[in-house]
Amino acid sequence: MVGSGRWIVAGGLPTCARDHPNRAIPASFCDVGGTDPSRGIVRNAGQSPITQKRMWNGACFAGSLMASLSQGFMLGMYIMGLKWTLPNVAFATLTAVFLTVGYSFIGAVWLIWKTENQMQRRAIRRAKSGIWGLVMGIVAISVATSFVSTTIFDKWFSLPEIFYLAPLPILSGALVAFVWWQLSRLPLQNDRSSWTPFAAEIALFSLTYGGMVHSFYP
Repeated sequence: MVGSGRWIVAGGLPTCARDHPNRAIPASFCDVGGTDPSRGIVRNAGQSPITQKRMWNGACFAGSLMASLSQGFMLGMYIMGLKWTLPNVAFATLTAVFLTVGYSFIGAVWLIWKTENQMQRRAIRRAKSGIWGLVMGIVAISVATSFVSTTIFDKWFSLPEIFYLAPLPILSGALVAFVWWQLSRLPLQNDRSSWTPFAAEIALFSLTYGGMVHSFYP
């Protein structure tokens, strides 16, 4: 789950680097972004007795949670200029939670696409419960980012820019509504449309990432 969303984090670094050319990317970010402790756990779990399954599941969850929270926190601090102030830490914490919720939701909708029967139904329930956390995270991050600087605020809320950028939140809202509608009707016969929540989620993340690029570049 962490690895599947790593491109979202890594893709934001060049954009931030252009805004802050004198700021080095923290080595700790590269360490966490380039490694996933759950990978080794999964390999070991495959060679372990079934009685140890619960222990390995817990270890895998803890490793993935630690990596995703760390990635999100360091990305938030980097966006805020690596300055350890209370507002910046609060923003980074918000980013960490949002990134983790986003990863988990991507994992849920991917399982809807790739599994069936009981596992698929369980993934649908998880996606239904997680989508609102994802929405609150996107809204909170969007609002917080707008107040990072007056320049970013003007990019979004001055005229006529506000009209040019209006399609981003409108399309995002439409995608959320579409995902919820699909989740409410799945599973369908012959596994029809099981791929659509995953595709819509990727589109939603792309719009969110596009908004972040607009905020911080150039």
